[in-house]
Amino acid sequence: MADPVHEIEFRRPLCITLEGRSKRAVPLLQVRKGSRFHARVVPYHKGAAEFADIYFEGGAVAREVAFAFFSFVDDPAA
Repeated sequence: MADPVHEIEFRRPLCITLEGRSKRAVPLLQVRKGSRFHARVVPYHKGAAEFADIYFEGGAVAREVAFAFFSFVDDPAA
């Protein structure tokens, strides 16, 4: 079963490298604070920090994005 699609909002400005369907990095995406996207979020831990791979609509993927940079819009604590 595929992970559900969520609306996420970035909490601060961030430049992220997107991986395309061909697995090659594409130009950086400059994300502004407050930007919202629909995406699948696949969380994992690296040591004490929590990260996620974010699968955007259209097939691009941002890897190793720290949870500190975004929140779920439907989360009342966001």
